Amino acid sequence: MNKLIVLFLIAILMLAASIDALADKPVKDTQYWPNDYYPAFQCEGFDIISLGDMRITFTDFFDNDGELVKRTVHYNRQNEIFFNSVNEEINYQLGNGAGDTAYAENFYENGEWVEYREHGMFWHILLPNGVKVVSVSGLGVWDGENYSHHGLVYFPIDEESHAALCEFFAE
Repeated sequence: MNKLIVLFLIAILMLAASIDALADKPVKDTQYWPNDYYPAFQCEGFDIISLGDMRITFTDFFDNDGELVKRTVHYNRQNEIFFNSVNEEINYQLGNGAGDTAYAENFYENGEWVEYREHGMFWHILLPNGVKVVSVSGLGVWDGENYSHHGLVYFPIDEESHAALCEFFAE
């Protein structure tokens, strides 16, 4: 009886492997930008600029008919520094090459996009005393109409927190 169960399990595994083999193999593309530069926040009279090394890897997954069913994006940012665009001496550098790592998934049905999910640490500014000035992490889901965030969000979304961020980088 045990041999019959083992043979049955092997047959199921082989069938699953053969069905998987019918799907197109994932297609991967990695992009790397050393010293990537962009304005992260706007303040009165200056911007807070982010400068760091960014690597993004896109992977596309297809069904048996060759239709795109999922695209994943791995985001990694290293050696990041934030600075005042008017006075670069006012800056904050993530220590020891630290950076942010995040992961996003886009789901498709019949070739049409249906949902976006993101999780991980997309970026942060952590002061030497351990206080988080800016942070976005957790799980976010966008279905085309609604965005919901699950987990930690510490982000300057109101006037008071945005003012505190600008004050930290002000002259």
